[in-house]
Amino acid sequence: PAVSATCETGGTVEYWHCKECNKNYSAEKDGKELEDITTGALGHDYKNYTYNAVDKTYTGTCTHDASHLDTKPAGLTEEYPYMVSSEADFADLGIADDQATTTIYLKLADNIALTKGVVADRPFVLDLNGKTLLLETTTEQSMFTVGSKNKTRVIEAEIKNGTMKFVGKWSADRRNLITCDYQSRLTIDGVTGQSNKYGITLWADAQVNATNTKIYSYNEAISNNNLGQEDAINKNSM
Repeated sequence: PAVSATCETGGTVEYWHCKECNKNYSAEKDGKELEDITTGALGHDYKNYTYNAVDKTYTGTCTHDASHLDTKPAGLTEEYPYMVSSEADFADLGIADDQATTTIYLKLADNIALTKGVVADRPFVLDLNGKTLLLETTTEQSMFTVGSKNKTRVIEAEIKNGTMKFVGKWSADRRNLITCDYQSRLTIDGVTGQSNKYGITLWADAQVNATNTKIYSYNEAISNNNLGQEDAINKNSM
């Protein structure tokens, strides 16, 4: 009888063996001689990866054998990002690590209401995942700041696919939806930004590239302070 192959072990096809000639055949009578009766191992086919927030890993199950599991570290690729489900996750996952040079990938698991602004001092890609990142504050701060604290290197970053909303204290001076500090290079794609103060502010050789994006603000949608002077582009919306 045939022996089924497994993920790691090959099998055999159904065959008849002749003891007299020591050959194998495809049928008991008038069968075709089989030079090879073996079948190769199936190999692993891992799918349905699930995220483990405690271990910061993804685990997939082999479709051939559910007892075979594959584990991948989160945050290293866009396919397997860190899932952000709370404000604390941003700090816990190291977005503020100004010594890190590798890019981390993050994805919102749900809408998040911040109690303070997020500061990102390393390369990152943040997928808002169709969710909303919200900050309502009465203190002087920016909702999301991109830039290196030590001001010595370029920070490459991307925010995409969702909504960012900032409601800040009117009398505060620093009150931006997004602040691009110190040589940061920010790409924004598929984002709707809302601010009752400023939209995106650029400082110190920062650059922003926005596609499929709308920024609505009470004052400037984009404010350029690279030279210490405010150069507004498109006063109320972008």
